[in-house]
Amino acid sequence: LIGVKVMDKNGSGNSSDILAGMQWVADHQKEYKIKVLSLSLGAQPSGSRLDPLAAAVEEIWRRGIVVVAAAGNAGPKQNTIATPGVSPLILTVGAVDDNRTPKYEDDKIAEFSSRGPVNRNLVKPDIVAPGVGITATDADLEYTGSRRPEALKIPYKSMSGTSVATPVVSGAAALLVGRNPGMTPSEVKDALTKNAFQMNVSKYAQGKGILNIRKSMGI
Repeated sequence: LIGVKVMDKNGSGNSSDILAGMQWVADHQKEYKIKVLSLSLGAQPSGSRLDPLAAAVEEIWRRGIVVVAAAGNAGPKQNTIATPGVSPLILTVGAVDDNRTPKYEDDKIAEFSSRGPVNRNLVKPDIVAPGVGITATDADLEYTGSRRPEALKIPYKSMSGTSVATPVVSGAAALLVGRNPGMTPSEVKDALTKNAFQMNVSKYAQGKGILNIRKSMGI
């Protein structure tokens, strides 16, 4: 697991820094055997097919790295997917509230989760995963982000957002690649999306549905 810092302590950054981080991943792919790139970040898309962040993740995808990116937290309106999640190649992740149960049937799309389509008819997100009230380690007690997490017993905090749903899918992708090292990014994407649990909501909210890693791995 390799962390590449592209944001400041407040969770803000520039596209140039993100692009530099992606270039670092590409340059060190073989050295560190990088198989999955998890991007809990996003920006307003440029509206162009030449969107620099989208173009960068597509190049990394073509190098054989599974790219997983957050859909964004601009829902519930449609056409709110953040870049680089607008790329048709990569895995774009929305968030669900799992109601603290293991059942899929009572899950609901998080209101904040960004919706598609992208460019009128591209279905995004591709998949959704738990992203509401997720317990995580609290690395910075002075965090001043606009969505300050509900405080839990230090050193943990409760977080919500597509940025916490994204690493769930990234972890699932890593499990698949770990079991089958020869899988291509497209094969990983197909395995995850085709085995997702479909909800009774718009495809522009859920993509193919809720991540089902057990079914994806055949267990």
